[in-house]
Amino acid sequence: MIMLTLTKQKKDSTSNLSVEQKNFNRLRKRVEKLHLLIKSTQEELDECLSFYYKVLIPEQQNLFIYLTESTKLIYIHYKTLPTLTKKDKKILKEILSHKVREILSKKSPCEADPEVCAIFKDIVGVDFQELALLEMNNFKKNIEEKFKKEGVDIDLSNIDDNHYEFEIRSKISEALSEFREKMEEQQSKSQPKQKSKRELEKEKKAQELENVQKKGLSTIYKQLAKVVHPDLEQDPAKKSEKEVLMKRLTHAYDNNDLHALLALEIEWMNRSENDVTKNAQQSNEQLKIFNSLLKKQTESLEEELSMVCMNPKYFSIQDYLIDDFYTPIFQMQIDLRQAQSSLKEYREVAKKLLSKDPLKTLRAICAAAI
Repeated sequence: MIMLTLTKQKKDSTSNLSVEQKNFNRLRKRVEKLHLLIKSTQEELDECLSFYYKVLIPEQQNLFIYLTESTKLIYIHYKTLPTLTKKDKKILKEILSHKVREILSKKSPCEADPEVCAIFKDIVGVDFQELALLEMNNFKKNIEEKFKKEGVDIDLSNIDDNHYEFEIRSKISEALSEFREKMEEQQSKSQPKQKSKRELEKEKKAQELENVQKKGLSTIYKQLAKVVHPDLEQDPAKKSEKEVLMKRLTHAYDNNDLHALLALEIEWMNRSENDVTKNAQQSNEQLKIFNSLLKKQTESLEEELSMVCMNPKYFSIQDYLIDDFYTPIFQMQIDLRQAQSSLKEYREVAKKLLSKDPLKTLRAICAAAI
């Protein structure tokens, strides 16, 4: 059986591996692990997103409906029930103030229930739409001033009231990107300093790396295909061996798997029986370049992993991704149980407030609030 990693070529090959070969194997394993981590993280977030929209949101929407209904019923009795004492009314007013704020916080100002807005104005004494506009303008102004102190200009004046949170985040992202580009441009225009020997060596390695990148997947594939294609082999044993190699090569190319292609190239160079010394030298030089490429790929994948949760696709569940202690799905399940419990409570309250004698229920609500 043909083994993929360099360490499996001989029983005692691990001790015979060069530093570059060990680095290659280490980096390759790291790349494979990062690919798996990115995939598993995306799958976990997709499951959370599905649970959020299919399970949690419907339950919270039902809760919102009964919260709104029970609040409206409390307000009607607060205004019309003559048997309520002044103390009862004072407590109910505080409860209504809290409830209408909670209801209105769940929607954008333009989506707010007019009836709830009217209750808000009567209880709080302020027009909700005017207050919401004032608060949003102050919020945008604070963000603009905060970023201006850091040298970043953001214009939030044309933010859509319906989607202002999403648009503000988008504007911040755009402004930060422009700021980074501006800083990079300024740095590139600054007077270049005389480069040290270390910097020149670094540039040389970067150039070698760029050459490998230009070489690309296609070129590596074509070069390997020429030497491992089974149709060109007469020896039955080697032909069978090359068939397996060719399958692996094609699979790696079809999946744009650069590190697998590099591994196959190194493996083939080590397998070649012609000019062993030359191949060993070439292999070591190639490995130095490949390791640089794999290191860069590792850094890129690590950054990609750290940014998975920032995908706009997961914007709606961002609040569940902040906590490092509890998993997002665990937090959602807690919220689901709370929503189910509150929904049951509000259903009972609404039912009792629609009965012929709501006073007992209203006083129970007042007693619970004290």
